[in-house]
Amino acid sequence: MDDRSGTSRIPGCLVALVGLAGGAGSWALSDAARRYCGSYQDEYVDWGGVRPYELPLSVAAGGAVALAAYRAAWILARRPGRRRISSLVPVAVALFALLAMTWCQFAWIGTVPGTVSDSGLCPAGNVPGWWPRWIPA
Repeated sequence: MDDRSGTSRIPGCLVALVGLAGGAGSWALSDAARRYCGSYQDEYVDWGGVRPYELPLSVAAGGAVALAAYRAAWILARRPGRRRISSLVPVAVALFALLAMTWCQFAWIGTVPGTVSDSGLCPAGNVPGWWPRWIPA
């Protein structure tokens, strides 16, 4: 379906869906790191290792971040008087924003600072051994 400007809404909808899936993947990465290291913070609500609010918040944040980045890049690319750029640029900006959100969530929630690894598999920073060394956490 096309809107009045003659552009399709399909790329924006696909970016939103990819953002939702990326949010779920971001949560899964952070949760895997915490489970591998056995590090959880006690001050947060925790029902047997399950935090039911993290997954919905991560999914919603992923969708919002991807859609906001896509829309901002699309508006900047379509301003009057500017040379038109490829329609893939807003998609690339949205994917980059989603990647940045995932990295921040892993560094902030996945590697819990100030806690000791209960499993003994992780060093003091709670960065799992499977995390690539060339990506800072």
